[in-house]
Amino acid sequence: MDYIQKQFGGPDKFLEQFGKSKKLYNIMPEGIAVIDSNLEVLDHTDHYHKLFGKSSPKPGNNLFIKDLYPENSLETVLSDTKNCLQSKDCMNSVYEFKTEKGKLTIERTLIPVSDEDGGVAYVVETVRDITHQMFSQDFILQSEYLYRKMIDSIPNVFILLLNEKTFIEIAEGPELRLLKIDRKQVEGSDPSVLFEGEQLKSINTIIELSFRGSTITNEMEYKGNTYYVQAVPLSKKEPVQNVMLVFENITQDKINEDVLKKAKLSAEKANMAKSEFLANMSHEIRTPLSSVVGFGDQLAKTRLDNKQQSYLDAIQLSSKHLLSIVNETLTLSQVESGEIQFELKPFKLNDIFNEVDNIMRIKAEKKQLNLSFYSSTRLNKPLLGDEGQLRQVIINLVNNAIKFTEKGKVQVLADILEESDEGCLVRIDVADTGIGIPANKQKAIFEEYYQDDTGITKKYSGSGLGLTISKTLVELQDGTLSVESEVGYGSTFSIIIPFKKTDAIPEQTPSDGMIEAEKLRGKKILLVDDDDMVRLLGESILEEWKVEFEMAVDGWDALDKLEDDFYDVILLDIHMPGISGMEVAKRLRARYQPGGRQPHILALTANVLKRDLEHFMEAGMDDYLTKPFREEELFKKIIRLLGYSRVLPPKKDEEKENIKVEKNGALFDLGELKQFGKGKKEFMEKMVNTFCKNSSSARSMMSYYLEKERWDELAGVAHKLLPSSKHLKVNSLIPKLDYIETNLKSDKPDYDLVKAKTLDVIEIITKVNKALKEHIA
Repeated sequence: MDYIQKQFGGPDKFLEQFGKSKKLYNIMPEGIAVIDSNLEVLDHTDHYHKLFGKSSPKPGNNLFIKDLYPENSLETVLSDTKNCLQSKDCMNSVYEFKTEKGKLTIERTLIPVSDEDGGVAYVVETVRDITHQMFSQDFILQSEYLYRKMIDSIPNVFILLLNEKTFIEIAEGPELRLLKIDRKQVEGSDPSVLFEGEQLKSINTIIELSFRGSTITNEMEYKGNTYYVQAVPLSKKEPVQNVMLVFENITQDKINEDVLKKAKLSAEKANMAKSEFLANMSHEIRTPLSSVVGFGDQLAKTRLDNKQQSYLDAIQLSSKHLLSIVNETLTLSQVESGEIQFELKPFKLNDIFNEVDNIMRIKAEKKQLNLSFYSSTRLNKPLLGDEGQLRQVIINLVNNAIKFTEKGKVQVLADILEESDEGCLVRIDVADTGIGIPANKQKAIFEEYYQDDTGITKKYSGSGLGLTISKTLVELQDGTLSVESEVGYGSTFSIIIPFKKTDAIPEQTPSDGMIEAEKLRGKKILLVDDDDMVRLLGESILEEWKVEFEMAVDGWDALDKLEDDFYDVILLDIHMPGISGMEVAKRLRARYQPGGRQPHILALTANVLKRDLEHFMEAGMDDYLTKPFREEELFKKIIRLLGYSRVLPPKKDEEKENIKVEKNGALFDLGELKQFGKGKKEFMEKMVNTFCKNSSSARSMMSYYLEKERWDELAGVAHKLLPSSKHLKVNSLIPKLDYIETNLKSDKPDYDLVKAKTLDVIEIITKVNKALKEHIA
């Protein structure tokens, strides 16, 4: 204050001089004002009122402090100004103001100017906007705080930030606390405070390379733990100012990795053991099952009464069901072990549809379902793919559709979604009007062994593998299998799968040709199997074929017989005591000169794993047939080995060759009955008369039981009449009788529909009996 008094010669001179120097003061970024004891602004620079966001006052209008400062801070400003006027002391303060544009922080300096009496005439106020400066400081502090908190939230990690002198500026992370390292003792030091020896040497090398602009990673042991170390330069251009070292504790990861490796090895061994078990199980089940299926087929050729026929039907149905479960289980094992092979051969989709139709139609008709197939004309040309695998998938889907549909229809539709010169994307839909699948279970049905619930399992049975296998087989061919369904309205399973186009002609199946089975006459066949039942079955089949044949009980017996004689075809079991079929094949091939006449060897095996079948071929087998096999399958294999590609199935008896298949419209078909009786008229008359007698009795009983609503007895009559109806192929009766029996034995019989079916049966019996009697008269 004394300085201003001396320099300017009093307050009035000071105020005058301030006015003259305002142009100079306006250059300064600060705002400057002269304030009197009434807190009126007598004069000020241009920046002063602008700093507060105010416009310059109009000439003649007085300006006071209260007109500039916001109300939320005005009281403090006025108080500070009055204190300066009274105390005669300079003051410096920082204020934060809330304005319309946001927060404003200013630094305010007050310098008193004395008058002649020693009091304070004016106060020189200087204000400076320091908002940005304060924000920057806050931001730095806040950023560092957040940075540390962020690092501190990352488990198993600590971070070191190094400057260009390789001193540690920041050390942070929860791992430091676990290592009992005080970051305050580390910050400001070089890495030697933490590391020593080879560890320090390794860390310094990493730091040096990172300061050259490279990101370096490494693993190191530190205080009993394993750490993954990453050194990251924090600028792309040299010289690098800072390098960040990140240490992540991966000790547990290493332990887990070792555990996973051991678990993987164990799982692979377990999977191999499972495959071996399934192969052994296959052999153990298929060998006796081969006898059951084979002798069942042979027994079906003989004359049976109704009860015997019903027993045989049950045996054949059960054996087929058991075989399907074994096949599905083994197929899944092949999928899991990667042993599924896909053969790319020409095929036509319509041919597959026709085969599936032939296989599934009887099952659909038994439930009175409408089964239909439709394929776009664009799919008439051959495609290149695995016909067998696609056929199996479609059979699985159609079989499921029929199984879970009680009334209505099952439709199979196919069309091309996309097409190019090389190939096409095909969509195949299998739609039904069945029970449907809840939305929350539509994914689960594709899981292994899944079935909807125990009630479904009990009612429909099955292994629960069909959809799993189908989906996997489709996906392995770059396709998809999905489902859309609504409970009570049915389901649609959709296959979308790519195929290549081809001009090649699909291979004809053996049953399509015209060469007679007599081509087998004169051929010599040796059947080698240690199982008595298989040999007995083979003897029964080969005798009917009128071929020369011999039996060998094991591998040594086979080699002895082959020493003295030549056989056109050798049916060779694989698993035998003493010497295996594979060893027999190897020794046999060694006896013959390459290119000379050699027997054809057909392996008979219960093993179906890919690696086993490959070993058979390597041992010298020409082909293989999986047990249990059907007579027709064996015949086709032998015919193909002998070079006949187009054949008809063999006729079983000379007397049957001249039998004329006799039909009477849709009422009956006596062809099978004549084969059983070898065409003898007295046999035919006896069978027909017996059927007419029994069916007439059944008709009367059904009418009586229907009237009295004695449902159990009605079901029994239907069951008893069913086998003889099958013998005479009274196809109009078979599905109705089956429905009556099945429906009445279900949990919720539909009595109204049963009544209608029973009346139909009564009417059909009358028509059939009349036609049969006229036929044999």
